[in-house]
Amino acid sequence: MEDNDLYDNGSTGVTIVRGGKAAVRNNRIHDNGQCGVVADAGSGTVEDNDIVGNKMWGVIVRAGADCTLRRNRINRNRNEAVLVHNGASATIEGNDLTGNARGAWSIAKDCERNVTRARDSE
Repeated sequence: MEDNDLYDNGSTGVTIVRGGKAAVRNNRIHDNGQCGVVADAGSGTVEDNDIVGNKMWGVIVRAGADCTLRRNRINRNRNEAVLVHNGASATIEGNDLTGNARGAWSIAKDCERNVTRARDSE
């Protein structure tokens, strides 16, 4: 999925479901009723997107999902920029995670060893 303007959805802008292997690039994902992107047991790469102004989190990685978040601008969301929980794995690098109401991160204890972070602005 590339070069889209995804906004004002009642729930989530983009959902990566079980078995999905998504590439989400160069999109503007904003002002959704819950989250910008949810990886729910799927895998993929989310890169070079503007994920802003969502009513909950910018990105959720959960339920055993495995995602790479790279060079995104995840700002002005009402919770944290990124939530990783429920056994998920993530590589998070080179993102701008500033200006979110609850900060940059929420990483569950069961996921800490499965998350790699590098060069993010917080």
